[in-house]
Amino acid sequence: MIFLNSNLEKNPQFIRGKGPFLIDRMDNLVFDTWLGSGTLIFGHDDYLKPFEKMLPNGPELTTGLIEDLHNCVDFEIAAIGFQTSGSSAVSRAIRLARASTKKNTIIVIGSFWHGSENEFLFKNNKSKVSSGLTPNSHTDVAWYPSLTEALDQIDFDKTAGILIEPFQGADPGKHLLENLPFYWRDQLRKNNVLLICDEIITGFRERYGSCNISRSADPDIVIFGKAIGGGFPVGAVLLNAKVLRKYDVQLPFWGGTFSASPVQLKAVEIALNKMKSLDYNFLKENLSALITVIEEYTFAAGLCIKTGCNFARIATQTEVTARSFVKKNDHFESLRLKLIDKEGIFVGHNGLIFPSTYQYTKNSNFQEY
Repeated sequence: MIFLNSNLEKNPQFIRGKGPFLIDRMDNLVFDTWLGSGTLIFGHDDYLKPFEKMLPNGPELTTGLIEDLHNCVDFEIAAIGFQTSGSSAVSRAIRLARASTKKNTIIVIGSFWHGSENEFLFKNNKSKVSSGLTPNSHTDVAWYPSLTEALDQIDFDKTAGILIEPFQGADPGKHLLENLPFYWRDQLRKNNVLLICDEIITGFRERYGSCNISRSADPDIVIFGKAIGGGFPVGAVLLNAKVLRKYDVQLPFWGGTFSASPVQLKAVEIALNKMKSLDYNFLKENLSALITVIEEYTFAAGLCIKTGCNFARIATQTEVTARSFVKKNDHFESLRLKLIDKEGIFVGHNGLIFPSTYQYTKNSNFQEY
């Protein structure tokens, strides 16, 4: 099997994955820092074993699983929606906000990246990323450089919700819920504007479930993806019970053909059980080990590493762009190739660096936490 996509190129040709490593035709190990995207497509050898003998007796959302999800967000959950990707979970959260408030506009902040749904595939200047999008794909979506500016300028009568990454992939060194007026959360509640925290990246990075800064804001909707399924295609939308009580909302259509399937729920259960016992300092130490190796190369290339919430991004000193819109940079491309060839570390084209629950090492005797 030759693995080809926009993030892993033809050379080297990776043929399988194990733990956090990609393995090429010569049995060379390359540590995959990009959310394990490559290794997850190939499948973790050990991770898939629990499914081999599992009989699909029908979806089962157990009390234990509900309690685990409650602990992920620390609020009473009124509804849980499972999807097959983070992008589709974002779309469901937006639909839920509009159905609840009976308003349409969704505010997005800064150099956002909320997946590949049409509404969010526009640059901040509203030019389309893809010619396959219709001109009205971004109707009822508005951009603001910061949440502070949004609070000062938006039309609350038309705004259904604010969708925000607590730490953005564009610049994880900054979190977007800081330096706000003390009354900001009450202002949103008073004007019936839902706070939607996209925790697809920040979830399970610095603690079990949503990140610290997000929890302190008491969001109305939280979105998880990626980590919550341990690489299995899962997105989850968790609705705060305060919303249900306030609006008496009739929940819109949830899910799809493979949403909340027996295998998907089992994947979530396995992933959550693992992350409940994880020492999150382990991720921090793992990231530090990676950065120690990478920063020598970034310095030589005139680039920098921005860190926050136990992940990082390689960028120029001034660049702040959504991670899907990274400009081509010869220095960066050269750096990526050197890291693969000399250090056995894979960094995706967007420059994001994620640690692993496997200790970083250049040999095959790596240790899983």
